[in-house]
Amino acid sequence: CVDEHPPVLELRPDPAHTDPRTHVTHLSQGDKYVEFGVDVRDTNAEEYLRSLKITYSRALPQGCLSEMGEFYVNYTVATPWTTPEFVRATRTVVVENVDECGVREGLGVGANCPELVAMCDVESGAVCKDEIGTYSCLCPEGTEGDGFRLIPRLKPDGKGGFIGSMVPRGYKGGTGCRDTSRPVIEILGPNPKVFQVAKVNGLKGVMRTGEDADSHERVKTLNAEHRSGYERDLRSMIRATSGAELCATTAKPNVRPTDCIRATDRTYKGLVDLTGNVSVGEPISKDGSPLHWRVPYNVVDEAGNKAKTVWREVIIKEVDLNDFEQHAIKEAR
Repeated sequence: CVDEHPPVLELRPDPAHTDPRTHVTHLSQGDKYVEFGVDVRDTNAEEYLRSLKITYSRALPQGCLSEMGEFYVNYTVATPWTTPEFVRATRTVVVENVDECGVREGLGVGANCPELVAMCDVESGAVCKDEIGTYSCLCPEGTEGDGFRLIPRLKPDGKGGFIGSMVPRGYKGGTGCRDTSRPVIEILGPNPKVFQVAKVNGLKGVMRTGEDADSHERVKTLNAEHRSGYERDLRSMIRATSGAELCATTAKPNVRPTDCIRATDRTYKGLVDLTGNVSVGEPISKDGSPLHWRVPYNVVDEAGNKAKTVWREVIIKEVDLNDFEQHAIKEAR
């Protein structure tokens, strides 16, 4: 006797996720697939259920569904007397996108599916961006990197990419966001800074008598000795005042080191004042001249970016006292 009426397989719906019109089950990333099975409509239903085979179009994870997409569940019972020799029902399951940027560690989806927690380096300014089926992390202006923290579950594939569950778009090993913006230094006060010193001429009378080759040689020697101390004096003034002397003037004699320079660093958090971190270097002679010097200013930000060195020119002006006196007399008239 041959059963002319093969069994009918009816999908048991997921009450919370199956569309009653299309019979498609809609889940989201982070959900778990729960098997509801089928009902067998036949007088030998129990026997058919014992031989029921369930197969999946793709391997399902033990926990949550982290990848977006579609898969199928096939329910099959053998009916050797029919053509084809089986009866099958198929469940369609669609896994829809979830906004990983809104998933919080240890809460809701984040508790069941930690791989969906966005691993953006927010401490360095990275911003999470939801993508279809994944997410990316965007670094702010003035920084570079992939924008991610290290994701331990992902391992290099040897081809420049990574393998593991849920590899977010743009992940390159968790390099974060490194500040690449260089600080800027601005010189305040006089530049060049001019120091006036008496010109060494030896002892001279009003009538200019007694000047000979020997006296000229002595003056030359005195000048050389005098000028040899300029560098020492400059260094001493800079060290004693932490560079404040370089911007002091007769109109503004009482200045602080921070009155001579301004240093700022533009970061994603805003403008950072680095003035107090500026270092004043040793004076360097320009073209070997004892009368013209350059003093460097440098600063490095928290990320190690070095500002472009700026220089204050220092001019030493040797004033002839006799010329100064004559000038004063003319001014008095």
